[in-house]
Amino acid sequence: MLDEKIFIDPVCKMKVKKPNEVEMQMLSISYENKIYYFCSHFCTAEFIQNPSRYVNAALIEE
Repeated sequence: MLDEKIFIDPVCKMKVKKPNEVEMQMLSISYENKIYYFCSHFCTAEFIQNPSRYVNAALIEE
């Protein structure tokens, strides 16, 4: 686990590690063939409400 990949939560921009198998169902979403990881249930729920808002913002930042 030394090379653990870090992801950016698209909602709050917090750095997050890939969730374990139990957390995966609650802290990740597959949207348009890409998996997004979140720091909390709040950010996951926020993303579900309006995914295009966060996906489009992430594309602008890249």
